[in-house]
Amino acid sequence: MVIAFNGYSEGNKVDQFFVPLVHFVAGMMTLINFSTGGCVIGIPLLYLMAGITLMHCWKMVWRRLEENQRQGSS
Repeated sequence: MVIAFNGYSEGNKVDQFFVPLVHFVAGMMTLINFSTGGCVIGIPLLYLMAGITLMHCWKMVWRRLEENQRQGSS
């Protein structure tokens, strides 16, 4: 939600498309669990998606902090 709201407030199309895309892909990955032994593959893939989302969010927050720091020192 942080990524989505930030994308809408800044008009950032990458963030606006990132959120539904990641949500869709993660939802599809849960279907892997239906196969025999699918949890062994599905769970690590979901952790990978969560890691990608966290990295994207961290980059977004870091960029925002740098912008605010520059504005504060001017």
